[in-house]
Amino acid sequence: MKNTKFNCVLLIDDNPADNYFHEVVLIDENFTDQILIRESVLDALDYLQNDRHPQPDIIFLDINMPRLDGWQFLERYRQFLPLNKNRPAIFMLTTSVNQVEEKRAAETQMVDGFLKKPLDPEDLLKIKAGMSKRLMATNGEVNEAK
Repeated sequence: MKNTKFNCVLLIDDNPADNYFHEVVLIDENFTDQILIRESVLDALDYLQNDRHPQPDIIFLDINMPRLDGWQFLERYRQFLPLNKNRPAIFMLTTSVNQVEEKRAAETQMVDGFLKKPLDPEDLLKIKAGMSKRLMATNGEVNEAK
């Protein structure tokens, strides 16, 4: 599991410092071949609606953002994501663990996990362990790192 590497990860967060830090952790941990960053829900949705763009295996989604938050992203994303399409795993990120938000995430079918910022290598190892079998079974898009 340790050598599993994903094709593409999308960070959706309005904070450039968090995005930079998460990008460094993802690179240091050799987690993915490509990191995409969108600083708003609308930019992320525009990107995801275009099938010509590489689609992510995993989305790290900040909950609290201006204009539209992470929950509103999920509502809109659900509307255009084809039911038969393999959807990316979505992990919600927050700066403070709020039990109400954590419970809501656990009850939301599209959410695969709820993590406190910042991402750390241990979080990524747990995600790799849980995700690699799912991705290999559904679309064969997991590469083994060399």
